[in-house]
Amino acid sequence: MNKRILLADSDASVRETLGRVLELEHYEVALAGSGREAIARFRADPPDLVVLDLNMPDQNGWQTFDAMRRLALRIPILIITATPHQAKCSAQLGADAFMEKPLHLPRLLEFLNNLLAESVEPSPGHDRPTYLPKSMLCRPGRVRSQAEREALADRSHPMGPAPV
Repeated sequence: MNKRILLADSDASVRETLGRVLELEHYEVALAGSGREAIARFRADPPDLVVLDLNMPDQNGWQTFDAMRRLALRIPILIITATPHQAKCSAQLGADAFMEKPLHLPRLLEFLNNLLAESVEPSPGHDRPTYLPKSMLCRPGRVRSQAEREALADRSHPMGPAPV
């Protein structure tokens, strides 16, 4: 069975082009053009991994990220953005990986493969796998322990708009 990726980007050309590339790599791809659409797709049919742009209409990528992290599923999220200086914030907030646009496709595919390869068996009470990556893959940043990742995934404080 092919791994499923939710690709959320407000730019239709990026969404469609990257979606085709991922399909050629034998991933099943669901596309979303807004934060609300991404959350609806995430809830309806949880993917194995999310690729999330920060610049989204109706709610920004950080709000979408927070909503996804609040769900019980610990699905890896790769943040992509054309907004500079977001790597540190991404690492601090618990993103599994980060890339600035323009995307380097071989590196993106490497990140996706690494994140998906680090999945473990389903946790009790979940029919979908729990993902606990061994490393953040972000730059800059530090490797988080499993306990730190779980604490970040279980936090309940509201997250405001993306830092500038």
